[in-house]
Amino acid sequence: MSEGTMPLEQIGAQARAHIIKGDQAMDKAEQHYLSAGLYLKEALEKVSRTKGLSWPAWLAQNVSIGKSRSYELMAIANGRKTAEEMKADAAARQSAHREKNKNRPSRNGQSGEIVQEHQHSDLVSEARHASDNLHARLEAIIKRLTNEQLQQALDYINEQFGDAQ
Repeated sequence: MSEGTMPLEQIGAQARAHIIKGDQAMDKAEQHYLSAGLYLKEALEKVSRTKGLSWPAWLAQNVSIGKSRSYELMAIANGRKTAEEMKADAAARQSAHREKNKNRPSRNGQSGEIVQEHQHSDLVSEARHASDNLHARLEAIIKRLTNEQLQQALDYINEQFGDAQ
């Protein structure tokens, strides 16, 4: 992005600015996250060549994100993931974490059963959220398919479930 002439601190500031813009403007999020990922790729190369500097420390000081988030953004820049897929993956991890901990006592000492009663009221909301995330992920996948692949998918759906048109 900066052709190797930009100082590391400025690269971090540029990446952070794109992350903030991406978080604020979801319609342009993909573009901002892609730009942030490109800056981060450049920074990672420079940091790895700088003695005494670690990637996690540089990220914390200059971009205010962790290693995992940086790798997600670089995956977007590399074309391996989309912003929608990242969002869907994060929602799935969060849902799995909630499911795993649903029967554990809460911090205030309530039993798992009481906590589970409170969680029951959120099931419909959680199901809608999971459905929305699945929809976003499918939409992201479909956007990457060619017309031929889309036709093959439609033919398969019609074979399995009847006419989908």
